[in-house]
Amino acid sequence: MQDYTYYFADGTKNTIEIDDEWYNILIKMDEAERKARYNYGRWNVPLSAFTFDGEKFADSNGDIFIKLMQQIEGEKFDKALDTLTDSQRKLFETVYYEERKVIDVAAEQGVGQPAISNRLDRIRKKIAKNLGLDRDILAFSSFNSEGT
Repeated sequence: MQDYTYYFADGTKNTIEIDDEWYNILIKMDEAERKARYNYGRWNVPLSAFTFDGEKFADSNGDIFIKLMQQIEGEKFDKALDTLTDSQRKLFETVYYEERKVIDVAAEQGVGQPAISNRLDRIRKKIAKNLGLDRDILAFSSFNSEGT
C-alpha cells in the first residue's frame, strides 16, 4: 500500500492509501500529463500565430524596404520560371510546390529516379542563370533530397 496525494485546482490536497499497482499507474499518468503540459507550450504553437498577409513568420511592423525587395525578388523569380518549358515548369511545381517525392514522380512518368534528378538539375541551373546567380540556388533545398 502507498500514499497518493491528489492536488486540486483550488489548492487543496487529499492523501489516500492505495494498492501498489494503482499507485504505479497514477504516477505514470501524472508524469505523462506533466510532460504533455511542458511540451505543449514549447512545441505546439500553431504556425497561424506567425502569419501576416499570408506570409509565414512575417513581421507586421516590418521594414517597408524589405517588403519591396521581397516583391521585386518574387517578380524576378516568376520571370525566371517563365523561361521554363511547360514540362519543366510542371516538374518544378510538382517537386517544389506540391512537395512530391522525386522517386514517386519518376514512377508516375515511367522513368528512373536519376532521370528526374537530372531534369531538376537542369531546371535549377536554368533558373539560377536567369536570376543572374553563379550557383545553383535550389541545390540545398529541403524538398530536393533524392528520397523526398
